[in-house]
Amino acid sequence: MRGINIPSKIAIALILFFSLVTFSYDVVQLYSSVTIRAWDLIQEGLSLLVVLLTYAVFGKRPLAKENDVTANLKNFAVLLVALYVFSFLFKQIFDPSFSITTFPQTPDSISSLIYSNLISLAGIILLVPMTLTVRNLIKFKRKKRTNLYFILALIGALVATALTVVYHTPLDLGFNSDMTLPAMVANGAFAASLFFLFLLSFRNSWITYLNRKQKIYFFFASIPISWLVIYIFDFAFSDAVPAHSLAQAAYANLAWLFLVFYSLMSSLNLLLHLPSARVFDRKIKEISSLQNLTRAVSVELDSQKLIRMVAEMGSEILESALIWFELIEDGRQKRRTITNGEIDSQTIAHLQQLAFAEIGDRVIRSGKAVVVNNVLADPELAPLHQSNPRVESLVALPMSSVEGELMGILFAAHAKAFGFDPDDINLLEAFANQASIALENAKLLKHSLERERMEKELQIAREVQLRLLPQTTPAFPGVEIDTLTITAYEVGGDYYDFYMMNEDGFSVFIGDVSGKGTSAAFYMAETKGIIQSLAQMHQSPKEILLQANQILHRSLEKKSFISILAGRFEARANRFRFARAGHCPVVYFDSQKKQTRTLVPNGMAVGL
Repeated sequence: MRGINIPSKIAIALILFFSLVTFSYDVVQLYSSVTIRAWDLIQEGLSLLVVLLTYAVFGKRPLAKENDVTANLKNFAVLLVALYVFSFLFKQIFDPSFSITTFPQTPDSISSLIYSNLISLAGIILLVPMTLTVRNLIKFKRKKRTNLYFILALIGALVATALTVVYHTPLDLGFNSDMTLPAMVANGAFAASLFFLFLLSFRNSWITYLNRKQKIYFFFASIPISWLVIYIFDFAFSDAVPAHSLAQAAYANLAWLFLVFYSLMSSLNLLLHLPSARVFDRKIKEISSLQNLTRAVSVELDSQKLIRMVAEMGSEILESALIWFELIEDGRQKRRTITNGEIDSQTIAHLQQLAFAEIGDRVIRSGKAVVVNNVLADPELAPLHQSNPRVESLVALPMSSVEGELMGILFAAHAKAFGFDPDDINLLEAFANQASIALENAKLLKHSLERERMEKELQIAREVQLRLLPQTTPAFPGVEIDTLTITAYEVGGDYYDFYMMNEDGFSVFIGDVSGKGTSAAFYMAETKGIIQSLAQMHQSPKEILLQANQILHRSLEKKSFISILAGRFEARANRFRFARAGHCPVVYFDSQKKQTRTLVPNGMAVGL
């Protein structure tokens, strides 16, 4: 009733007012033999409005959400019980009786008339939310034609109601040759409405999503509820409601049959789902566990904690006695055992000695899962059962990295023979894959952290090395000096330095340590200190290189050497003297001749 937009308080007031008006009309009819057809139709119209306004009230304020199955089922049961309670109390108070020789029935007394009005109003107030509750269940996983079936059922109900009100034809589906055309049309529309309501009664997809415990509980609850639904029409409505209003009687009849269809179909559907309930619950648990595990793998950094979580989930889902992991490390030279904490150290020792020796080798050789359905039937594995009676069947699965490297083996033992079916094996394979991902992530994280640490240390070393180089170039009259250094790695053995003697000139040194990386950087720092010390004692570039060679020869590795170019600029003589120890040639530009040539004096690298 979404199209009716009436405030709830006004709708309730109108329901009470129209009910009072129709009750007054019934009283007049009881004590008067005069029948005015127009007033009869007005009375039926007001009765139909009571039904529509009740839908408007409960449509705006539903008792439960559409997707809350448990709340809807509980509300349905409560409303059904309430309907029986009101009917029983009203019967005890008013002791109604009706004349059934004519249609519609007529009350025999004022107390019966009051009963028929009260039970009609109570029935509408309780049947409307009951049908809305069933509608919520039907729309739990609605299909394309669900709304269409509701609309067609409503159209048939309105046609049948209108005809039964106008022509006073009972809606009993009693097709025979004596029926009038309006009666046939009314019953035909009534049958069509029931057909579509019957189709809607198959919409029980909410049952699929119940767990096993709920399916069992609701099935046994559905048996008495279905019986109560079937009996309620004869108990409360069959004579009383038609005596008050044919429109409300038509609605009560349709609503009752709809509830009968749906309760019986739901009960049957629950029964059919019981055999597969355990399997379905397990599948749901498997999916949930894999989702939780996948989420944990992406968040949790502790691989041991993740693997222990896998063991716990596997034991819970498979109802397996034992699950443990044998992690292979250092090229299969070491093994490390991780369990879910339910296995004592003595049992672990026996399992490691027997299971890994026999089963583990088979897994390593084949790279595939090994399943032992009966441990006692295998002479080599029989001691496993003797050491632990809970081991009668055993499964071992490889845990491999993306590159195919064997990272470990997942073992699962069951307390009964043939305890693992193909679905169990598939689930264990999924758990083994997740454990492999966890181990690989931990390995990658460790390498990443180590690399990050090294990069940070190298960056610090680079900054330190750059500070060892001159931060500024010396300013000297008549001489233009510029420098540039680019290392291939974060740190290296490239080196240059200046040494100011006095206003007569300065010395310059350019060097390169063989190799790259940190070792070259350390030798560069050592060379800088030696050259700086020698430059204070000797002015000759050749002498500085000779002394440096004697010192470095004793400290450098045999495979290492240093090429150095030492030069001295003498300002007064306007002369540059240099010595070369295996370094690159000096490029000399003659400004007068506009020519460039290389100067390559003999000289062997320092440290050889």
